[in-house]
Amino acid sequence: MVLGLQSSSRLFLGLCAFTLVTTARCAYQSGDIGRTSRLRGASAASRDLQTNANGTSYGYNQTWTVRFEMCAPDGILRQGCFAVWGDEFVVDPLTWSAQYRQNGTSNYANERFPGPPVQVTLNDRVSVTLRNFNYQSGATIHWHGMYQMNTNWMDGVPTVTQCLTLPFQHFKYDFVASPAGTHWWHSHAFGGQYGDGVYGLLVVHDPEDPYRNDYDEERHMVVADYWHEPGSMLLGQLTASFVSPNPAESGEAFYESETPPALAKEGGFKPLSDVAFVSGLVNGKGRNRKSPEKGQTEVFEVEAGKRYRFRLVCAASSWAFRVAPEGHNMEVIYTNAQMTEKRNATSITCGPGDRFDFILTANQPVGNYRMDVSTLNGYNFPAIIRYKGAPEPTLQQMTHGLSGLDKATWWEGGGKRAFGLQEEGDLNVSYDPSALVPLASDDETVPLQVDRVVNVTVMSGSNIKQIVGDPNAHVPGGIYAWYLRVDDGPFLQYTMTSTPAILIGKGNNFTLEDVSFRSDPLPFVSDAKGKDGNPIQDMAGFGPNIVNLKLGQTVDVILNNPTGMAHPMHLHGNRFWLLGIGDSAFFDEERDASKLNEENPILVDGAMLPGLSWMKIRFKADNPGYWVFHCHIDWHMVMGMVMAFAVSPEEVGELPEDFPRCGTTVA
Repeated sequence: MVLGLQSSSRLFLGLCAFTLVTTARCAYQSGDIGRTSRLRGASAASRDLQTNANGTSYGYNQTWTVRFEMCAPDGILRQGCFAVWGDEFVVDPLTWSAQYRQNGTSNYANERFPGPPVQVTLNDRVSVTLRNFNYQSGATIHWHGMYQMNTNWMDGVPTVTQCLTLPFQHFKYDFVASPAGTHWWHSHAFGGQYGDGVYGLLVVHDPEDPYRNDYDEERHMVVADYWHEPGSMLLGQLTASFVSPNPAESGEAFYESETPPALAKEGGFKPLSDVAFVSGLVNGKGRNRKSPEKGQTEVFEVEAGKRYRFRLVCAASSWAFRVAPEGHNMEVIYTNAQMTEKRNATSITCGPGDRFDFILTANQPVGNYRMDVSTLNGYNFPAIIRYKGAPEPTLQQMTHGLSGLDKATWWEGGGKRAFGLQEEGDLNVSYDPSALVPLASDDETVPLQVDRVVNVTVMSGSNIKQIVGDPNAHVPGGIYAWYLRVDDGPFLQYTMTSTPAILIGKGNNFTLEDVSFRSDPLPFVSDAKGKDGNPIQDMAGFGPNIVNLKLGQTVDVILNNPTGMAHPMHLHGNRFWLLGIGDSAFFDEERDASKLNEENPILVDGAMLPGLSWMKIRFKADNPGYWVFHCHIDWHMVMGMVMAFAVSPEEVGELPEDFPRCGTTVA
């Protein structure tokens, strides 16, 4: 493969949005991300797999090209979006640049926003060559939910598993699709890139799916928050002043300023996001509050009497959403790489990175029904469930609650339940982790013997001095800063050049039991050596805390959150058992042991840690490599809410012969 990578991450906060060029057809091809006919898990032998010159068969084999594009998915034109182009865009960068400046914008961006859906069967090979025609910054793609067993270097995390792909260079991802389920792909480059549209659906179909006979067709639903400025600009405003960007445009960042009465006893309103809500998108379609007639609404076509499996992905950068189909019940069967027993629900609360599958039966009179998607403070951006034979949906239906639902209606109709004050039918795993039960066919059992316990504390710029007990503690970056502190060790904040600044520590290198930090310029995966005995890559260090583990160890992670904000936590390369969540900021073994579930907890790759709460998880370190664990709010990860587990990296295996050195193109 021909690859080019970056040797410095000084561009990692640059403006970035992407356009994809597809040069081959996916084995599962759908003309509409939201509508997919029934895929019953055909075997590899019966499907039309693509074969390369070396005889390797792929379920998906494409070239994607990254570049700037103008778009207006909610009706407001902006620069820096993600679009999908066909073979007609295969031109050299200089020719494209001249053509783009001459011809201006294109309608293709709106029609193909976000990126292409990838659909394969379990254990298919996936190959994507990422070409970066974005002249502003580097790029990577993370395959969210994929184990990457024995391919740690394909995880797409800059400075950990690879270097950023430089403008006008490229990187080839090649891995086996596992585990089965609803996943997604997105940029893992810093600076709000995936919030600019750098994301797409990834579905790995299981031929033995236990619910394959319980539905007739599939519908895909990718929901996201959306702003009219690039993510890097929003991040810059946040770090400069900790003032929610553009309050005049978007209204209040939270639902007015007063505290909902049911939360007053907890000492105040829990903040919902760092950035004021502007617009929401369903499958890349949305409407803005200023001129809603200019936007577009996603419509899910259904037929009376049929059953539909909805695959829901929350691709948000910051906000959590409550999804509720009008007049219809949902049977939830899956979340975050875990098949579950059926659970009836009238609403689902999902945070950034979450996935849920549910079966919806079209059993209502022919007509149009809203699929409400609302922030937890009442801003709604509905899709439409349209029955065959129903008239066109009205603008009133498509804009219901767009400017904010009536406060009383919102609070009684779902707001209070989105905050954990649930009634029967409302699914919020963050406040009730036992709400979903793993399917009995999942042969994973919870190990009871624990080899290591890791304590992680969420810290923000506003609570650091209090937690560390030092009123003079230095807080680089001011009030707006987020960190993960491991086992009372040092905690880090990133600068614009990605060089970490240690707030409390023992210099630039230290070791605290099995937790270490290093500031050398090599990404972690470069510990693997090439045939000449030299490191494969070199690059500026990433700098999170590293927890060193031996292959096969069982690890408990206790997350303490003394901040008011909820944090969606995601673990790469593994799943973890969600043992329990408590309503106090710090876990106490004696007080909280009764709240833990070690018999049948769900086994997932992500979970929401509520504000002023603790969460305890357990995982088996059975996948060698460097695996990051981080908050999936994009701004928080950039600031320092990230750590890495180093699982016997010497067992990763030999990197491909043509794996690149950074800053070079390797044939």
